[in-house]
Amino acid sequence: MDFELPEELTEVQKLARDFSEKEIAPNATKDDKEHIFRKDLVTKMGSLGFFGCLIPEEYGGNSLGFLAHALISEEIARVHSAIRVYLNMQAGPAVTLFEFGNEEQKKQYIPGLLNGESMGLFAITEPDAGSDVAAMKTTAKREGQGYLLNGTKIWITNATVADAGVIFAYTDRSQRQPARSRQDGRACLAYRRTHIREF
Repeated sequence: MDFELPEELTEVQKLARDFSEKEIAPNATKDDKEHIFRKDLVTKMGSLGFFGCLIPEEYGGNSLGFLAHALISEEIARVHSAIRVYLNMQAGPAVTLFEFGNEEQKKQYIPGLLNGESMGLFAITEPDAGSDVAAMKTTAKREGQGYLLNGTKIWITNATVADAGVIFAYTDRSQRQPARSRQDGRACLAYRRTHIREF
């Protein structure tokens, strides 16, 4: 069995390693000590295609796949694990929108998350439920063209700087079904700093 990486993935790994050593490492200790948020790194990572491995080109991705995503993550984490989280906060909402969003939402949200123009968030975790979406208590009630969210989310990475992302809530708890059911009263809401839309 051959465990050597194909040339394309070796190049991705080298690009991520070089980026990490040149752009992240020189300021990693200072950034940590001073709690500095590095939007400039998100923009640079987006321009290099780091967030688009799991999304097709049609929406701004590069379709390099999970192994490329893992290699990028590994190289960045080797230098600064907190910066590696940017991959999750950009790619996670983009993949969720790609899998479950409508065409309008895909075109509206995904390109900005992938190119680093928009900062992403993924709001699942709650005080009494952790990240168990079946046990979450947050609800979303339709009001006009938007939703009124009622509940508490905690540990939402990028919450203070996010421009776009996804928030999980129940729209109808009476429809609660076993996990993996698409008709279980849960919703994932696409978030833009000024409004929320269901998908």
